[in-house]
Amino acid sequence: MRVHQIKSQRETSKKAVHRDSIGGYPVLAQDQEWPVCGLCRTKLVLFFQLDLQKKFDLPLKSGSHLSVFMCPIHNDAPSDSITENDQLPEEYWTKTYGHYRLIMNHPRLKEGARAAEPDQFLTHQQLEFVQLEEEIDWDGVVERGIVGFKVGGVPSWRDTPEYNRCACGAEMIFVCEIPAEYPFLKTDSAPVQPDGLSRSAYHLFLGLETYIFVCKDICTPNSLWAVSQAVAPKELELLR
Repeated sequence: MRVHQIKSQRETSKKAVHRDSIGGYPVLAQDQEWPVCGLCRTKLVLFFQLDLQKKFDLPLKSGSHLSVFMCPIHNDAPSDSITENDQLPEEYWTKTYGHYRLIMNHPRLKEGARAAEPDQFLTHQQLEFVQLEEEIDWDGVVERGIVGFKVGGVPSWRDTPEYNRCACGAEMIFVCEIPAEYPFLKTDSAPVQPDGLSRSAYHLFLGLETYIFVCKDICTPNSLWAVSQAVAPKELELLR
């Protein structure tokens, strides 16, 4: 199965605008503002953003733009499962703790506005995508893909798989995975992440392995869901 590993290049100019980046200028639709934390009203950190490319071979509209934000103060794991019969409830993106925001803008919004200023917390790095052939592990019950910062493929699932349907009834498509303890390098001026794992980097959702899904129909820009799972200590050692 085709999968694309996400790799960060060296630090790039803060003035550069990249649609595929860690930090930098969030690319938003004209009517979207930089999201803030629902708990403390602090402006969220742009952890990364990327355009869905045709080569990713996803059943989603090519050119759609994914943005992943989280609070610089509250870095809790996403909310526990809120599904009933594996279907997410109406406006499920509002039933989180409010400390993160996932956005998928349809290609028709591609020429949207960029923020007036770049993110101040994370070192601005452009992303590149390296194609790999993913070997799928099948234990007779669950399919698991390779572990990594990747787009497409199959989740590596550290625990029981969590596949859901959107509130609109459409399938939720696996878009990308962020492996356990993946470091997003911070700027020199940014404070150390509270309850973080490093003095030089920020981590998403306490550094838990995280899988991001989006409604196949992208019925709204907010129709995304994050699932985080813990990695056993011995397994984490093998990943390092």
